[in-house]
Amino acid sequence: MDYLYSLIAFHWATDLEASVRELARVLKPGGEMDLYFVGRDSGKNFIQRTSPILMKHLGLGWLVKSAKIRKHLGRKDSEELFQSVFPTDRLVVDESHEVHFDSLEGHWNWWQARLEPHFIDMSPEKRKACDQEMLASLAELETDEGVPFDVHLIHVHLDGVSESA
Repeated sequence: MDYLYSLIAFHWATDLEASVRELARVLKPGGEMDLYFVGRDSGKNFIQRTSPILMKHLGLGWLVKSAKIRKHLGRKDSEELFQSVFPTDRLVVDESHEVHFDSLEGHWNWWQARLEPHFIDMSPEKRKACDQEMLASLAELETDEGVPFDVHLIHVHLDGVSESA
């Protein structure tokens, strides 16, 4: 490949080292790459609010399993991972921290879509109680601008300069 691009996907890879080796394998020498993925600090405000509620209703085992699904990398971790395979003179790893605001309803719709599979075995009564607690907790975050969500993005860029240059 001449160019690889990925937006908000790499943090779901189950084996990061194997994934980076595969990226290097399919990218031609001198090829370019731009990967954007969720960093370690995304959603901290939501996680702090919702984790106790989810633990209460789904249990510690579920919370631990869920936390292991997404890889939590910071800039330094990402840099070390990609430098293990790609030429360091062509590699740039940046991070950004932003806060996005949405309505409580907007955030709630996103959270329901993301978490829905985890509630399949929950009774309707227990699910209703969990939903009410989650909504009340997230509503406490609301400001005049809406409900904030902190986004931490990692950008891994490999420029197209020839390795022999």
